[in-house]
Amino acid sequence: MTALTLTALLNGVWQGALLVALVALALRLWPQRNAATACALWTATYFLVAALPLIDVATAHPAQALAASVAVHRAGFVISRAAPFTVLLWTSAAVVLLVRLLWRFAVVLELKTDAKPLDAPGAALDLRRGRPVALGASARVRVPCAIGFVRPMIVVPTALADALEPADLTRVIVHEHAHLRRYDDWLNAAQRIVGALLFFHPVLHYVARRIDFEREVACDDVVLHAIGHPLAYAECLTNIVDRQLRGRRIAVVPGFFVGRSQVLARVDRLIDASRDVSPRIAASGPLLAAVLLFTAFGLAQLQMPVVAAPTAFQPPRCTEGADAATTAAARIQPRSVSSAQVSAINDAAVTVRTASTE
Repeated sequence: MTALTLTALLNGVWQGALLVALVALALRLWPQRNAATACALWTATYFLVAALPLIDVATAHPAQALAASVAVHRAGFVISRAAPFTVLLWTSAAVVLLVRLLWRFAVVLELKTDAKPLDAPGAALDLRRGRPVALGASARVRVPCAIGFVRPMIVVPTALADALEPADLTRVIVHEHAHLRRYDDWLNAAQRIVGALLFFHPVLHYVARRIDFEREVACDDVVLHAIGHPLAYAECLTNIVDRQLRGRRIAVVPGFFVGRSQVLARVDRLIDASRDVSPRIAASGPLLAAVLLFTAFGLAQLQMPVVAAPTAFQPPRCTEGADAATTAAARIQPRSVSSAQVSAINDAAVTVRTASTE
């Protein structure tokens, strides 16, 4: 069972890489795709790639798995002896990462109790849509963030809230509220938990970066759809970068920034007048998701036997003493013994057969 688990995990890596390559190619060839649709497709891809090992195990055929194990054993690529240790190491590391992640979530949720109420009249109309949201300002946060789950709150750094113009503060709040209206807090939490469990998966790390970027651009599109003025919003982003951002942070909750390079890429998207800025998922999105699902199940059928259980030598068992005696008699060359010796062996076989039946 351990070797089967390790085989499914390793198969999931190359299967996931192929699936991600197909999704990236489809998005590149898609002439007019918006960020909301791209984010939805990357999110579906993320969880499908994570589920590929489970699909591998569920759809594995015992006969095919046995044939693959024998083939790999003959080729000399048997590594199942390391499988129990590898699974134990993976489990231990995943537990540590999950505990650290839960601690971070607890720290972030504590910010809601320390935040002071924030007054932003310009964003009052937008906050009435979707989930009820509170506004707060705190000196403990470096960037604006949407702290969701139960009783969600948008928290803005106190110094930033005092320095921004009312119009720019409204843009920031609308952006964060878009995260909560899209339920990015729950999706982001599920994504981080899966990432902690499959921390070794390079494909998931790549897809997670694509999700983080497209998620922010999708919320930028909500701002453009609600307020407009893309150049003013791009200037707002650059001003906040110069004022607040230092280095890179881990996005435990959906926030305004993840990294400087991401912000620059978002500015490039904002000033691109040719792209689709619709905040809604395209009508063809569900169809593409269905194609993605069938493709994932198809890739799961292509299983490469990278781990196989060693087949130890087992001598043939004789359930009856008569079979052993008969086998011994058959192995004796008639030219090397006399007829009397052969007759004696046959008599012994009959005696053993009679004893075994009794």
